[in-house]
Amino acid sequence: SGCGGGGASVPTETNTGTNTNTTEPLPGIDYTDPAQFLQTTVAPDHLWQVNAQVAHNNGYTGGDLSLTTAYTTVESDTSNRDLQTIVAVLDSGVNANHEDMDAAGKIAAWKDFTPTASLTPYDPVGHGSFVSGVIAGERQDGDDGYYGIAYGAQLAVGQVFYFDGTSYVTDNALVAQGLNWVADQKAVLDVSGVSQLVSVNLSLGTPNAAFASTDLTNAMKRVLNSGVSMVVAAGNDALSCSSATSGNCSFPAAIPWIDVASSADYLSSNGGYIVVGSVDANNTISTFSNRAGVMKSHYLVAPGENVVSISSTNNTGYMIGSGTSFSTPIVAGAMALMAQKWPYLSGRVHAQVLFDTATDLGAAGVDDVYGNGLLNLTDAFNPVGTLVLPTALGNVITQTATGANTISTTATGLRISPAMASLASFAPLNSTIGIDRYNRDFSVSMTNSIVNNGSAPVDFDNFMAFRFGNVMFGVDPSRNLPMIGFLPENGLRFAVAVDTETMLGMQGEGALGTKHGQTAYFDVKKVFPLEGEIALGLEGTYAYGDASAEAGSLIRRISPVHALGGKATVSYNGFGIGYEVPLRVVEGEMAFNLPTGIDNEGNVLYTKTTADLSPDSFEQVYSLFYRHVLPGMNFLAEVSRTQDLYGIDGITSNNARVFLNYWY
Repeated sequence: SGCGGGGASVPTETNTGTNTNTTEPLPGIDYTDPAQFLQTTVAPDHLWQVNAQVAHNNGYTGGDLSLTTAYTTVESDTSNRDLQTIVAVLDSGVNANHEDMDAAGKIAAWKDFTPTASLTPYDPVGHGSFVSGVIAGERQDGDDGYYGIAYGAQLAVGQVFYFDGTSYVTDNALVAQGLNWVADQKAVLDVSGVSQLVSVNLSLGTPNAAFASTDLTNAMKRVLNSGVSMVVAAGNDALSCSSATSGNCSFPAAIPWIDVASSADYLSSNGGYIVVGSVDANNTISTFSNRAGVMKSHYLVAPGENVVSISSTNNTGYMIGSGTSFSTPIVAGAMALMAQKWPYLSGRVHAQVLFDTATDLGAAGVDDVYGNGLLNLTDAFNPVGTLVLPTALGNVITQTATGANTISTTATGLRISPAMASLASFAPLNSTIGIDRYNRDFSVSMTNSIVNNGSAPVDFDNFMAFRFGNVMFGVDPSRNLPMIGFLPENGLRFAVAVDTETMLGMQGEGALGTKHGQTAYFDVKKVFPLEGEIALGLEGTYAYGDASAEAGSLIRRISPVHALGGKATVSYNGFGIGYEVPLRVVEGEMAFNLPTGIDNEGNVLYTKTTADLSPDSFEQVYSLFYRHVLPGMNFLAEVSRTQDLYGIDGITSNNARVFLNYWY
């Protein structure tokens, strides 16, 4: 069985799959000269082609926090990014002395299954080193021009290639032994919350269906049932596998389709099963790559031409290779990135996400050439479907995102008035999580669900009123609030308004649902005639409100609130100026139980926190107005400017209004 399937493909700059080693560089970079190689500051082309930087920039590198800290600007939540992932490679060995492989712990496990039985890693071919570098080549410094897609991951390397007198080959018995070893290593290397063996890379294959021995198929099933995903090269013979017995397939890639009676053991196990083909830099299927064919539902493509990775003979050197052997480890490493972010999900789920988020190529949908399409880590690291908010303790694996204890973010909102506007900037609301279709957690800014309607919860100048002697009845038409007032003859006004629906204009739904809101507003106004036509007006407003949370809301408790506001005006012949402290909460709080993460077992983590509803700054409103009173009518025109007295929040706004109040 040759590397990559259908003929050996050691590192070369061509796509023929020959055994010719070459160190000729791509234009502009000498990959054999570390000094020149390190001049480039961008990721290798094959990593940009699948958007690997999206995972890296969000803190996911396969593990090793020191690397994450040095090379990433974390943009998302980091609840699970400290998990150390491990990828198994069954190949021709590894050059553990290369600068990209010699970090402490990089080779987490080693086993030589050939007669050599070496206790220390080696690679007589270079193929296994190249594959290992594509997966987890170390990132050396800020100018490192090459590194693996999961450069923080560790490797479990099994040597399964031996020299048969002519070339290096392997057989189904050695591969079966290697796979059984991988299944054994799963139990050894997995430490809950610390490390996890994620996938095994098989960049090997043959068109000979006899390769699918009973021992090999049983070993494959054992690996998948252990939870390790299998990522297998499609092969380099330009074949299209129309059926598992057509003779146009590569094995072991097509084994689940030849072993139809137990295909569910492969395709529905805890571990994902992925077959990988190759595309060129233009995302066109490589001329040598086997097509998807019967394997299309589990087939992806990744860059497989002119891929750069480490040398097995030069401990600081790099080489270029082409073949499905080198597109396959890109996907195996991508599985490590997914597992580091969402360790509580099975490899089968991670594989399905990669299938569903792949960039569609060729014929629309899943097709016989490109299968699901090109690996796309931008879409894989973004939510699939509508995010929902978990609202009760539970495990997302056993209690799915469509369960009763979740509420869609699109159905969640909280409308508030400026009286409690500080809630819209309550920092813990920006540290919550939502869950997508696959029960994967993503950062959600709950403050985006809070809408400030921009107007006071009540303004006694806005009431349409009916006056009968000294008694006044009215309604605020914008909110349907009833009002009753008493007006003695000495320029004094007492008024009360009652809101039986909201607390200071607050209404919530979905995961921020509220109910039973009510507020009583008390207002006192006095006009003092001064010399001539000059008049001084003083007004004070007090409000008391309370509310409760809906069942299933992330709001745990809402305390009764007290709010105060006041206004002073000076007018002459209808023209005047005003100074106002808007109605704002002076006492009150709201307690939340917010989902802030998911642990490595899939349990939702909640944080209890309390928001003080009183503002942090002191707002004031300056106004110019004209008021004209005629029998039965009160006309008011006003312009105003609101700002923060202390300049803390930089509050500033300008407003204008015209209002008619009819008196009956």
